Amino acid sequence: MSVGAIDGARSRWIGVRAASSRERVVAVALLVAGAVALAAVGLVDPRASSIFPPCPTARWLGVQCPGCGSTRAMHDLLNADPVRAFRCNPALVVIGLPVLAAVGGALLLCATTGRRVVVRLPPRIEVAVLVLILLYTGVRNIPGRAFDALRPPDETRAPTQ
Repeated sequence: MSVGAIDGARSRWIGVRAASSRERVVAVALLVAGAVALAAVGLVDPRASSIFPPCPTARWLGVQCPGCGSTRAMHDLLNADPVRAFRCNPALVVIGLPVLAAVGGALLLCATTGRRVVVRLPPRIEVAVLVLILLYTGVRNIPGRAFDALRPPDETRAPTQ
């Protein structure tokens, strides 16, 4: 095992271990799928196209989930409009992008070097993240102008031909 490898006796939050050939193939597949998804979101405006489905939580429950507005925000980021992206989903811009970059970097490391990043969060941190997600969801659904900045703008789709 390499330095920083995770073993049962010296478990840390993060470590690196050798990846199997199957894990490397999965990493490459995920990178390709992610690149295709980003290309689609960057090229096709979700405000003017119906190829992206609406959020089922917003549609069926009338509640803005933590991801509502993320497709529009990612489209805006990929088209160099960070202010508009922030208005669509501030959590994606502030938290989601660093997480996406870290996951992409870990997949790239696995695909190219055969080293797999292993992350083990303590249960307290997992619970804290879940509580923060639930709080964000609750706060962004409180009616009133004070919380409008947490909700995506109400942009209707253009009629499809």
